[in-house]
Amino acid sequence: MPSPLRPKSKSSESNPTFKAMRMCRMGVEVHCAEFLGKTLLIGREDGLYALDTSVSDNRMLPLSGRKYSQLQAIDDMGLLVSQSGKSKVVAVHYASPSRKFEKGQRFEVETNCRKIRGTESSRYFTIAKRGASIYLCICIAQSVTTLKWAAHPLNKFMKIKVVHASEDILTAEVVEHSHDDAKLYVGTGSGFKSFDLQTSETVGSIDFPSISVERLGKPIRAIHMVEAIVFCYQDMGIIATAAPQSDQQTKSVHWRSPLTFASKLGEQFLVCGSEFVVNIVDASTRKVVHVFETKREKVLALRLLGCVENRLFLLVEEEKDGNWSSSVIHIQQDI
Repeated sequence: MPSPLRPKSKSSESNPTFKAMRMCRMGVEVHCAEFLGKTLLIGREDGLYALDTSVSDNRMLPLSGRKYSQLQAIDDMGLLVSQSGKSKVVAVHYASPSRKFEKGQRFEVETNCRKIRGTESSRYFTIAKRGASIYLCICIAQSVTTLKWAAHPLNKFMKIKVVHASEDILTAEVVEHSHDDAKLYVGTGSGFKSFDLQTSETVGSIDFPSISVERLGKPIRAIHMVEAIVFCYQDMGIIATAAPQSDQQTKSVHWRSPLTFASKLGEQFLVCGSEFVVNIVDASTRKVVHVFETKREKVLALRLLGCVENRLFLLVEEEKDGNWSSSVIHIQQDI
């Protein structure tokens, strides 16, 4: 079955090429999805399901009747972090990427689910893996709780900082500049601020004097690349090659459409998504190397499910002949 995304190739032969395929289509609302090894976990309105992508049979295996809103795996640690239930509590599951799920198993029991205290009514969470360090940021109302993974014998996330804001928090990301310099970047309606995770200090607002707040738009996400931080705003992006408070110059990236989501794809590319279009941008050259455009007459919504290494997963909600459906789209660089 053809994908609802149409790749538009660029003329330069040096540009990478990407392939898009539809992994599955469902007639129910999808809230999240994540890969655990070769198993695609899908959080739907009616519960959690598993799709084994290593076989041709595309039947889904029901795992839980619980409503999952967010899933993110840390494969090399055998961890899965989730947000679920009416209270949207955040929990940690222990699940190996090679895990095979079977019918009749209770997912929460089989993965030794451990809820994190005080995370009821969470809005969302983000995970940052920097070398041996794993940070978990949980946004609750107008605050962000940052936790760091403590290895054996504790084997759990430990709270290291709580940041409060006077307005809704739109995004929160941890960037570890070095082993003793980790900062939390928080985006609100008034812009980005950075906080030192080693001390109680607020480093300050992220300002770009030559660009007005009106031109930038609201913050979408701060993304840590190999040698830079990309501050993604609704209307443009700012690439800082070092800590924003340094004297080094920054570079700007202009989006073709207002940004609704952003992510990192591999070590080189940015995923910049809008209402109907997804651009893949080379962060080093600031050039769009590939464009995926939806069929606007059919698509109702386009959302990011996640990026796993060099694989991008999107959720496309469509309507055709009065019938509504959700599709999980897999986009991967053609190497």
